[in-house]
Amino acid sequence: MNLVLAKTETGRALSSVFAVARDRLPGAGKVADTRKEAFEAFERAGLPHRRIEEWKYTDLRALMREVLPLAAAPDVKALGRARKALKAHTIADASALVLVDGAFVPELSDVAALGGGVSIRALRDVLENDGNDARADLLLTKTTDAMISLNAALATDGVVISVADGTALSRPIHIVHVATAPSVSAFTRSHVRIGKGARATLVESFVAAEGAKAYQVNDAVIVSVGDGAELSQVRLMADASDAVNVTSQILTVGAKVKLNLFNMTGGGGVSRLQGFITLAGEGTDLSVNGVNLLKGTQHGDTTVVVDDHRPVPLWQHMLVGKRIFDLFDYHAHGPGERQQSIVDPNLLRHAARAKEVGRNPRVIGYEPTFGPSASYYAWEAAGRPVHGIRGKT
Repeated sequence: MNLVLAKTETGRALSSVFAVARDRLPGAGKVADTRKEAFEAFERAGLPHRRIEEWKYTDLRALMREVLPLAAAPDVKALGRARKALKAHTIADASALVLVDGAFVPELSDVAALGGGVSIRALRDVLENDGNDARADLLLTKTTDAMISLNAALATDGVVISVADGTALSRPIHIVHVATAPSVSAFTRSHVRIGKGARATLVESFVAAEGAKAYQVNDAVIVSVGDGAELSQVRLMADASDAVNVTSQILTVGAKVKLNLFNMTGGGGVSRLQGFITLAGEGTDLSVNGVNLLKGTQHGDTTVVVDDHRPVPLWQHMLVGKRIFDLFDYHAHGPGERQQSIVDPNLLRHAARAKEVGRNPRVIGYEPTFGPSASYYAWEAAGRPVHGIRGKT
């Protein structure tokens, strides 16, 4: 039997958006192939909805329904409106990197003020460099979902920032996204590398110029933080009250890092901040905070996933019946010996008894070797609990 999947009206509209935008998207060859694969991945998944566990609080099929056409490159009038909007969102002593309707605008930015030890490039310039064979990697991430795939397919620009090892920035880096047009979408993707032992503050703001309404923003920020570095990362979301903003922060963190993340949502009709943090080293100090200043029907969702890839296991516990066991025994070796984790012997003995009882459930006599875990409830994990435990007289 041949099965043909018919596209819905939304699916056909999305395909049209990508088809129309392809000629305007930077990069050819491997970059274009990567975009096509990313869009196909999005098409297979569709807009996230409440039946997807990670998106159960933000059903985009209901809240967003469609992806709007890509915003045009900003013209002189759009840049004028952006310049006016920036005056109300300037951060003192910060170096601004301005993107207008999804395009990096050097003349509105303050690149030179960052000083030495910092490299800033426009994502569009990197993707269009035919001599850079690895440029397609900027559209790939280990962590992905439907909206990250859509971002990879349609990202028009962003900034690529590198802070050299040991560099301590005296000024915050302020990435400002300015929307100037109504009923369009903007897709931006930025990469930030914080070198070993470096210190930096990164602020990302989303603002609306006069006349911008009912627009959509899909932004991705991919950050790598080297060993011993310090990074404070702040998101300030002040989009138009009927805008949709989906921001994906993907961070890979080394050892002995101090990382402070903060989000403040005060605008937008729908705001979704999703953070994916991979801890790749020991001794990291991670702090995640935020506040939503919402009213009426505004919708705010912050979802953070922390993935621990450190070389040593966490202290873990297992609840079996009504008793808690340590999963590992970290004190199994004598003093001075290299600490190794082995499965807690008490848990193994309990599992062995549960397995034996599970083969032949019955009322049994209590034995001192059973310990306090010998109860009807303690054997429930075996699937075939004992009928009861009888004390000896």
